[in-house]
This record gives sequence, structure tokens and C-alpha cells, in this order.
Amino acid sequence: TLSGTNLMRGSDVLAEGVSSVAFTYWDAALTAVTLSNTRYVQISLTITKGGVNYVVRTTLELRELG
Repeated sequence: TLSGTNLMRGSDVLAEGVSSVAFTYWDAALTAVTLSNTRYVQISLTITKGGVNYVVRTTLELRELG
């Protein structure tokens, strides 16, 4: 969760200075989709440090478990 400018997991601070968190969901053809047919998840963070904004972005490929 984002609490103020802290990115939290439970009671642990994962990152400070976070101004936004965004999740985008993609299918196998890299078309934005709903959560139900997601193949990839892109996570974007905007972090401010020393008055400069940095965008950190990663994409995860989901695999079927089971």
C-alpha cells in the first residue's frame, strides 16, 4: 500500500518518497486488459529524491501455477 509517501508491505517500509504507484495489466498480445485474462503486470513507481522525480518500472510475466 501507499501510505503518504511510503510504500508499505504490512508494517514494513519498502520505499520512501513514493508519489505514485500504478499497475497495468496486459494479455499475451500486450494489449491492456482486465485482471481476469492477465499475462503480464507492469508496475510503475514515481519516486522523488532531492527534488528530482525518478520513474522505476518493471514488467512481470505471470505463469500458471498448478
